[in-house]
Amino acid sequence: AAGPAPAPITDLDELTEQVAALVGIEHRGEPFDRILDGLVRLAPTDGPRLRAALGAVLARRHWAWAAAHQWDPCCLCGLVGDLLETAGEPRPAVPQRGRWAALLAAVRRTGPQGPPRELVVTDPRVPAPHALLRARLAEVGHHLGEPGRAGLLAAPTSANGALDPLALLERLTALGERQPWRWDLTQALLRLPPGVDDTLAGKAEALRTPAGEPLVARLRAGGLPDPVARIIPLARRPRKVGYDWQHDQLPPRRIAVELRPPAGYPDPYGLLTVDPPPMETDHATWARMWPSVLPHHLGVVAAYVLPQVTAAADLDRRDGALALPLLAECGGAGGPAVDVALAYGLGARHGADRAAALVALLAV
Repeated sequence: AAGPAPAPITDLDELTEQVAALVGIEHRGEPFDRILDGLVRLAPTDGPRLRAALGAVLARRHWAWAAAHQWDPCCLCGLVGDLLETAGEPRPAVPQRGRWAALLAAVRRTGPQGPPRELVVTDPRVPAPHALLRARLAEVGHHLGEPGRAGLLAAPTSANGALDPLALLERLTALGERQPWRWDLTQALLRLPPGVDDTLAGKAEALRTPAGEPLVARLRAGGLPDPVARIIPLARRPRKVGYDWQHDQLPPRRIAVELRPPAGYPDPYGLLTVDPPPMETDHATWARMWPSVLPHHLGVVAAYVLPQVTAAADLDRRDGALALPLLAECGGAGGPAVDVALAYGLGARHGADRAAALVALLAV
């Protein structure tokens, strides 16, 4: 079982140290929920000092954090950098519409088929857990500096990203009549353990606050169901006309896993609908944040990280399997995606990836 999450950051010096560790090296794949929670806690009361402290840290950031990487649709460098650079700025009386508001508007919009979708993925190469992460970052950027927020509702209580339902109820009680942030609450509900809890649902219903009803519905519905998994063979894409160097580097075939929601479940965020991406897709560094998005759904997370793990074996990519030990900390059903991921991980080209797969194999 995963251990408890570290205590929240309530001190500016500790927050500065954590940000320095995040942006001081090229490696960009670690979760930073604790940093986001610390920013939300400190920005309203310690804005000028926060801005000065982070400014000094960002001036020394690793070159890899200098800007977004246009070739990677999952890159968060620019988004996180902008969030840290604007943290501590004076908050206008009326929030200005800017990049943050535009990003939030793009996440949920009305499509040609009718009502708004819950979570829009504008680029099919961006997995749904990553789209949720981007939405949360944009939401924090949009609201950062608002008073009366004692941290994030979704801040994990366990090291693997899980959230204790009673802790969430206490946070909602402290929030009172204030509106919860939409994607913060969404992530919090996804981090609750599966199953029905009528007793706690009754307590949440007694709150009669804006955030109480979604919690009641979640506690009485039991959370995400298990998806239907299917192993499918993938073939190398056709050769392009003319010189196609990349085609010759791709493997002739690959084993992949497709997920679909069970019959009757609407899958409002698209989290249970997984189509294998093209073989050349590479999100290895960012994949390490996805297990904490769905800490009770091992098989789902495995399906999302599988392309990166596979590439560590059939494309000789480095670090593609490093998410596997984190994946092993997830609860819930496994399934074929876990089996295939471990098999490819143990056959990875680089020793660090094989070691990570072995650690995961012993822990699952």
